[in-house]
Parts: sequence; structure tokens; C-alpha cells
Amino acid sequence: MDRPTDLRREFITCLIVMLFFAMGGGSFLLLIVGYQETHGATVTEIGSVMSLHSIVEGTVCLLVGHLYRGKWTREILLGALVISVASSLLMAPQPWDVRVWLAAVLMGAAFGVFTVIMYVAALQRRPPSLNLGLAVGLYTATIAGGNGLGALLGGWLTDLFSFTVSFLFNVACFSVAFLGTLTLSRRFVQPEAQPEAVEEGETASRPAVWPVALLSAFILSSTNMAYDILFPVYSLRTGLNFTLIGTFSGAKMVLAAVVRPFAGHMMSRRHPVRLNNLSLAGLAGGTALIPFAGSGFGLMAVIAWMGVTFGSARTTSATLAVRDETRPQVVSRRVSYYNTMLTLGQTLSPWFVGVIADKVDVTVALVIAPLTYIGLFGLGLLGLKWFTARRLNLSARRSQG
Repeated sequence: MDRPTDLRREFITCLIVMLFFAMGGGSFLLLIVGYQETHGATVTEIGSVMSLHSIVEGTVCLLVGHLYRGKWTREILLGALVISVASSLLMAPQPWDVRVWLAAVLMGAAFGVFTVIMYVAALQRRPPSLNLGLAVGLYTATIAGGNGLGALLGGWLTDLFSFTVSFLFNVACFSVAFLGTLTLSRRFVQPEAQPEAVEEGETASRPAVWPVALLSAFILSSTNMAYDILFPVYSLRTGLNFTLIGTFSGAKMVLAAVVRPFAGHMMSRRHPVRLNNLSLAGLAGGTALIPFAGSGFGLMAVIAWMGVTFGSARTTSATLAVRDETRPQVVSRRVSYYNTMLTLGQTLSPWFVGVIADKVDVTVALVIAPLTYIGLFGLGLLGLKWFTARRLNLSARRSQG
């Protein structure tokens, strides 16, 4: 069997495994928020649990990025999946004690390990005929599709049966991912690869691509986490049930999944940084429009717009983070830094939106939070431009001197 065929099979296996992991993870995150809301927790308390989840995920992500050397890939992934199963089994009896916090910690650790290792594994197994942007688009589309399908099924099972059945559904998803991981090759030799070309203007007169990717990751996750926390609470308080909430959230993620490969393909043609920036602005604007969209067609249109912009921003920022590197050790560190910035946004955003929602109103928080984040993004870009210009001026003076 020739190498391209081997790589194609391995890459597809990575996508299938990621799909089922994302289904279980997407369902878990939706359910743990709704579960706390139905048990009388405040938005601040919900945000605290989600922040702890994100802190653990970010810490583990950084450690894995620095320690991973391309070995024992399959065994590490299997271990993360076992932890994921344990987390959902903790929630299956519907506890209301320290087990909720422990489940969030365990799932955060599993996310931190799995997201870094599987991303690097998938990029290593990318067929030579598949450009990086499209590969990242397919991979992140798989995550989005899995999250959306998991949220949809998790919400439906909760309304039809109970939280217990939904958390057992998560266990089933992680178990399928476990079986798929067992089929990955244990002895994988990375093929020779060339890094993606970076436009000269992005590294000379404009902010470097790498810092823009990190800043984008923080803003993207902050905005999306504001939606993940506030939208279920806002919807429950306005009379929507879990099935409708899951349907809206699932539709958003499915649309994001459809868009991602197209966004990755567009990156190889023109203005990837500009596409990234416009997508982030569109996502923030869509989130701020939710309270004004009603509960019918208007809300569906806004959620659809958010799905498109989220999918585009997730693909462009993730590709910018690794497009000029192929070495596994460097890629794993960059992925860990990128994921850490995602996690930082997921950690700070729940606290920020929780304070606004509890002190003022959930509706106000839905408007203020995303607009604040996109404002910070603009300030960050200005800061990067200033730093880049200053660095280039200093370099020019030294060369002349």
C-alpha cells in the first residue's frame, strides 16, 4: 500500500475519532450548563464551574504542548478518552455536590490532552495532495459538526428522557472514539512536508501572522463562550425548551462545520488575515443581535450568521497558527499556545458575563460582552502594528549602524 493511501486512511480515521469526541464534548458542555440552571445555580456559579473547566484545560494543554515529542500518540489519546468517560459517568446519577466540579475538572483535563495531540496527529497524517488550509478546515469542521450534533442530541434526549440518559449518550460517543483510536497506526513516520507560504506583507509591514492568530483565538473563544453560557440561560428564561436550545446551538455548529473547508480553501487564495478579522467582527455583531431577533425566523437568521462567521474565524485563526511550521515539536507547542489562548478566553469570559448578567441582566450581557471583545481585538491589532513598526525601525537602525 503506497504512502498517500496510508496517510489518507489515517487522516480519515483521525476525523472520525474527532467527530465522536466532539459529539460527546459538545453535549457535555451544553448539559452541564443547563443542568446547573435547572438546579437553581446563578449565572456566576455556572460561570465558576465553566471557568474551572477552562483553567484545567489550559494548564494541561500547555504541559502537553511542551512535553509531547511525537511518541505514544495512540496511548495518550486513549487515556484522555478514558478520563472523558469517567467525567460523564460522574454526572449520570444527577448529583448536586462536589461531583459536578470534579466532572468539570476531569473533562477539562481530557480536552487539554485530546485537542493538542489529535490536532498534531491529524496534521502529521495530512495527505500531500491536501493543502494545509483545507486540511485544517476539514478537521475543525469535524469538530463543529460533532459539537452541533452532540448538542442537538443531548438536548433532545434530556427533554425526552432525562439528564442521566444524555450523559450516558456522552459515554457512548467517547467509547466509539476509543475504538476508532485503537485503529490508528502505532508506528507512524512523518512524511517530508513543506510549510505553507506566508505573504511577504504579513511578516514585513503588517503584524506577524503568529501573534494575530493568538489574539484571534482569545477573542473568538471569549465571544463564543459568552454565547454558550448566556444563550441557554436567556432562552430558558424566555420560554424555550432544551430541544429548541439544542436545535439552535446545533444548527450554529453545523453551519460552522459546512463553512470551515471553504474558509480554509479561501485562505490559500487571498487575504487570510483580513478574512479572519472580518469573521471575528461578524461573530461579535451576531451575538449582540440575539436579544433583538425574537424567537422565530429572526433568531434563526442570527444563529445562522453566527455559524458562518464562527466557522470562518475558527478555521482562519487555527491555520494562521501553524501555516509556516511542520516540525512536530514546534507544531505541538504552537497548538498548545493557540489552545491556551482559546482556554484563556473561555476562563475569563464566564466570569465577565456572569457578573454583568447577575448584576444587570442577561439580555444586557448578550449585547455588552461581544462588543467589548471585538473592541479589545481592535486595540490589540493596533498594539501589534505599533510593536511591529517599532521592531522594524530598530532593526533598520542597527543594520545602518
